[in-house]
Amino acid sequence: MDTITHCLVGTAVSDTWFRKRLGPMATPFALLVSALPDADIFTYFIDSENAWANHRGYSHSFFCMAVAAPILGAAVLGLTRKRALKSGESAGKAEWGWWTLLAVLCLFLHTIFDLITSWGTMPLLPFSNARISWDVVPILDIFLTMVLAASFVANRLLRFEKVDEFLNPLAYPVVHKHPRRTKAADWVARIAVILVAIYLLIGVLQNRQTVRIARQELNAMGVDAVEVRALPIMFTY
Repeated sequence: MDTITHCLVGTAVSDTWFRKRLGPMATPFALLVSALPDADIFTYFIDSENAWANHRGYSHSFFCMAVAAPILGAAVLGLTRKRALKSGESAGKAEWGWWTLLAVLCLFLHTIFDLITSWGTMPLLPFSNARISWDVVPILDIFLTMVLAASFVANRLLRFEKVDEFLNPLAYPVVHKHPRRTKAADWVARIAVILVAIYLLIGVLQNRQTVRIARQELNAMGVDAVEVRALPIMFTY
């Protein structure tokens, strides 16, 4: 999956479950953490011959995520501690736990959204270097990106305190009459997450059906296939 879509997945998770508890810092934190595993692409400048072979390696492994998430949670807690103390809020272990949980989800979903593509990833490092791919969606999926991008933009506008002035007069009659813009923003994110989940489920069912039909055709031709894969491509029938 492309890095932009990964970032949008992270912001959708933050907007749906964490922003209310952790505040507005949750969204940029989720965006950055969701993009972090793809930093391994910079190894191209060090070892261009093996960069693509090693891409989606250690930075995408579940083991490294388990190590990195608490560190990321502690780092953002340190950055927000001063703000929390000024406002009289708690910045103790409980808040660190929520930041860590958000980091875990963003990192975990990054690998999951790479696993569902045809490129795959190596999530079991350092215990296994097997590259796993589930062939559910293409590497670049416009539908996924558009749904998540629409949720991101809608959330930013609905949560923007001066949205009435910003879009006046076109959106003022609509937004001004909505007394619970924050709640509406939460539901926009939830609907986006539901749509993405349904879309991925359809992709799983289509892949399984395609592989089953292909195996039947091969068996009819007397071919005993060791492995059959159906690689998803956008804009095909």
